[in-house]
Amino acid sequence: MRTGILLLIILLLSDLQLSAQENVFESGISKSLSKHVRLLASDQMMGREAGGPGELPASRYIEEVFKVYKIAPGINGTYVQKFKFNDGAQLGDYNMLTADTLKFKLFDDFNPMSESAALLTKGKLLQVGFGIISAENDYDDYKDFTYDDLDRKIFVIELSSPDGIHPHSKYSAVSGLTSKIEQAVRKGAVGIIFVNSDENLDDPDAKLQRDIRPYDIPIIFAKGNAAKIIKADKGDRVFTMRVDINREEKTGTNIIAVIDNKADNSILIGAHYDHLGFGSEGSLERGKGKVVHNGADDNASGVALMLELAKYLKASGSKSYNYYFVAFTGEEKGLLGSNYYVKNPAIANDALSFMLNFDMVGRLQRTDPVLIINGVGTAKEFESLVNNTSQDNFRITTTESGIGPSDHTSFYLENVPVLHFFSGTHEDYHKSTDDFEKINFKGIVDIGHYMIDLINRTDASKKLEFVKTKDENIFKAPKFTVTLGVVPDYAFSEEGMRIDGVTEGKSASAAGMIKGDVVIKLGNYSVRDMTTYMEALSKFKKGDSTTVTFKREGKTKTSKIQF
Repeated sequence: MRTGILLLIILLLSDLQLSAQENVFESGISKSLSKHVRLLASDQMMGREAGGPGELPASRYIEEVFKVYKIAPGINGTYVQKFKFNDGAQLGDYNMLTADTLKFKLFDDFNPMSESAALLTKGKLLQVGFGIISAENDYDDYKDFTYDDLDRKIFVIELSSPDGIHPHSKYSAVSGLTSKIEQAVRKGAVGIIFVNSDENLDDPDAKLQRDIRPYDIPIIFAKGNAAKIIKADKGDRVFTMRVDINREEKTGTNIIAVIDNKADNSILIGAHYDHLGFGSEGSLERGKGKVVHNGADDNASGVALMLELAKYLKASGSKSYNYYFVAFTGEEKGLLGSNYYVKNPAIANDALSFMLNFDMVGRLQRTDPVLIINGVGTAKEFESLVNNTSQDNFRITTTESGIGPSDHTSFYLENVPVLHFFSGTHEDYHKSTDDFEKINFKGIVDIGHYMIDLINRTDASKKLEFVKTKDENIFKAPKFTVTLGVVPDYAFSEEGMRIDGVTEGKSASAAGMIKGDVVIKLGNYSVRDMTTYMEALSKFKKGDSTTVTFKREGKTKTSKIQF
């Protein structure tokens, strides 16, 4: 760890020692909250990218704060939970596909898939249809093949299923890529070539995904003329596949603490501490090059609230629950830390009464503040609990779904009731301008008061019963390939989609749109809310021109845009 940041941490921790008895939520003084955010969002933390140079000092600071606050280690006698993950995958120079003397071109004819091993294999092709076995539907694509038919073959598999790919397919449980690949591996495939004959199904993205664990065989997707040749092959030619993918493995660190009151029930309070590093991936900023993204709101604010809530619960002597606290890493790379945690938990997931997730709680608006609470449908008690908890400092808007782009999703998928707290997006989201000076610390204190009352109002004598929600974020969000280049205001509850930020150089900026404009129509498609906004976007493709109708200060305006 760099000497400068180590000295800074020591100085701040010494100061926290002196103020360890200060109770932010009783005094209303945000001094400790401010110290946490100031350090975690400082340039010295280098953007706190998971597996990057800023993760170690950030995780060390959080661990040391738990020690200062006398919160015990939370897992196997330690605060630290480490895990390995793939951070980036790039194609090497030696990717190939041939059929005897016929050579196919990379990208034009085929592309390696993220699930593929970096490996060479040879074999004849075997057409196995959709590669599906579904006992409940009396369907088996492999039923007519003998062991010798299957042995040492490269399987050709259709991406789709007998009734297509959609949420109501009879084969949805077995038609995913993972199911098809694992079935093929069990049947003895030495390689897999996926093809797509379903006109209603998009081809897989050629971009390699870093968070997919590869299988032990080469896997590619064939398209165009190559796909026609491959689908027509009767197994009389020898195909050679070579996939060359370079993967970079890194180490992530979750920090876990516990207040063990020997209570009957437990809750887990979490917040991710990672951010975007120097903004190379995930940044919404254009033209600035490599610049540190400090992530004061996203999510130093959530970590600060979690730390001060832990101090409060320890000092208050509240023994209603056992309280677990987890600072997750890797949220920005795909919920990596929380996904690893739920598979390797400090306490069994089914022993948790519920999970609370703080992600971006530092920018409550100073006029008409709104706190967004997601997941209220994941336990039948939540809706009345959330709406009846006392507070006078902000309005509340809620959604039912337990699925969303933050760490509570990992717990919801393990059947744990969840609530996600969020003060809304803003024009600094995922930009280098998300800095300490813009944080509303009084707003965080107000949210903290609300959290304490909410926890105290729950019936700690019984574990909340999990309720599966409709998960509209998975099934109802339409696919779209273009955007306006804006940050939506998710707290906006009136008709239309209000803009909370505009990205320079994108369609909305070129059309002269600004923060506060409310989009009510895209082309001929009405925009009533976020869902209809996304539905409207799905009607357009890159290069299309149309009009956008929006309201500004009570007046309706129309501008031409090009995606």
